[in-house]
Amino acid sequence: MQPAQQAEWLTRVRDHMAARTTDMAEGIARVDVARYTDPQRLAAEQALLRRTPLALTFASKLAQPGDYVTHDLAGLPILLLRDAGGELQAFLNVCRHRGAKLVWERGGCGKRAFTCPYHAWSYDLSGRLRGIPHEAGFAGLDKAQHNLVRLPVAEAFGLVFVLPEPRDDYDFTGFLAGVKADLDSFGLGSHVLYDEREIGLKCNWKVVIEGGLETYHVQHAHKRT
Repeated sequence: MQPAQQAEWLTRVRDHMAARTTDMAEGIARVDVARYTDPQRLAAEQALLRRTPLALTFASKLAQPGDYVTHDLAGLPILLLRDAGGELQAFLNVCRHRGAKLVWERGGCGKRAFTCPYHAWSYDLSGRLRGIPHEAGFAGLDKAQHNLVRLPVAEAFGLVFVLPEPRDDYDFTGFLAGVKADLDSFGLGSHVLYDEREIGLKCNWKVVIEGGLETYHVQHAHKRT
């Protein structure tokens, strides 16, 4: 958001507070319950999120080669890491042998390779398959065809964005341009994550988002805030 627009909105808020008024919609809005319960709509929403870059972590968590973070909330397991050359990498967190989850920890640092806990296939920080126990039993296997599955990834505004869909041709430029003004204003690129907390709720994700966007409840539910 541009500073001029921020100033305009703050002025509107102060004026409303002084007058004990608020902005109002033109009329009553009604929401169909199927928006939250229709399984076909849910499937369409999940498909949409797979086609859209998601901000999965803070860049400060992947500051050095060997730093890594795992993420499971996008509907598929994702491994993010900083490789030996300092490049950011994103992969499906899945071993190419039998599909076991490769890394179970939430994150860490100082890694040089990742070894599957099931059959000990190992991969370097660039996702290349490096080691196969009893390799003679896999005669003729092309290791290059069994590297970790790469995901498009980009670092911007102090955040790490991942497209949770294997693609070779994705360009983040257009997407990031649309959020640049807002995210630049937070200055997250100069921040280091100090503490991280996770709150788990069994509810429809739209209820959480909408609860944070609508202000009708604020003066009653948060009167002491």
